[in-house]
Amino acid sequence: MSEIAQENRAPHIGQLPRTFSAPGVPVDQLDLAPLGGIPFSAAWFAVEPKCVSAPHEHHDRECWVVSSGRGFVEYEGRSVPLAPGDAVLLEPDRPHSARCDGDVPLVVFSIWW
Repeated sequence: MSEIAQENRAPHIGQLPRTFSAPGVPVDQLDLAPLGGIPFSAAWFAVEPKCVSAPHEHHDRECWVVSSGRGFVEYEGRSVPLAPGDAVLLEPDRPHSARCDGDVPLVVFSIWW
């Protein structure tokens, strides 16, 4: 826990064990359960250069915020470019994936509810 969190007695948010949605795509989901009553889930994921996340769909709405790197979201039959600061809303039950064509990882913060 950081010194700032300790000094202010802020709740510490841990991480669940790292998973991979595809080779070269680590996912670090935040463990929000200890905070109780949080109405969403969240994770960081990185798409390594020349890698693609596994296409998937789910019943949740999802919002991606690009932290660094460049790439594309594959969504509704289109390739939409992604750059730092971009935010994307993904509607439920629609297949999507992320692709990194750059030389550095595409790093995304994801929230779903």
